[in-house]
Amino acid sequence: DGYGGVATSKRNNIFIKFTHIKKFNNDFIQYILIKISDLYIVNIYASSNHNVSSQMLESIYSDIPDSSILMGDLNSHYPIWDESPVNTGGKAINDFILGRDIVVMNDGTATLFQPLDHNTSSIDITLVSSNLAASSAWCVLPDCGNSDHFPTLLQTYSNFNYPLSEDFILKPFTARNFHKADWSLFY
Repeated sequence: DGYGGVATSKRNNIFIKFTHIKKFNNDFIQYILIKISDLYIVNIYASSNHNVSSQMLESIYSDIPDSSILMGDLNSHYPIWDESPVNTGGKAINDFILGRDIVVMNDGTATLFQPLDHNTSSIDITLVSSNLAASSAWCVLPDCGNSDHFPTLLQTYSNFNYPLSEDFILKPFTARNFHKADWSLFY
């Protein structure tokens, strides 16, 4: 559709390791898999014309251990997270999470606003491993800027040992108090 894609942002002081950047179905489904310490984060985009499948989710999750987050524009509808009519992608996601230790963090708040018809839906979905869910908070931010998608924010308060980059670690420095200087000695 020409409008999709994935991007992931992170704090400057946290090292990440890109493990995968993959595309399925001739670029209509894309994802980035990154690792921060023991946490795996998958950011995914699925075109509205190409549904997510259980097989695709199985393929992604085969590389991920217990602590993981999958979030993104999945263009999928299911009553657990959205009031819109169920589509094939929504059914595939629901079938995938059944029997797994995965929690849908969405609370029904709209993540998409279509200005032409003023419809809303929740196609940006966040799935979290159950060991992270109790210590995580999810919300939709109010300003969608120049997009029809509202930003979603997931905060996790788990105790991961995030390695800090060298550039961000504060180093000792020498401070000078110029108010105590005897400036007459310099004239």
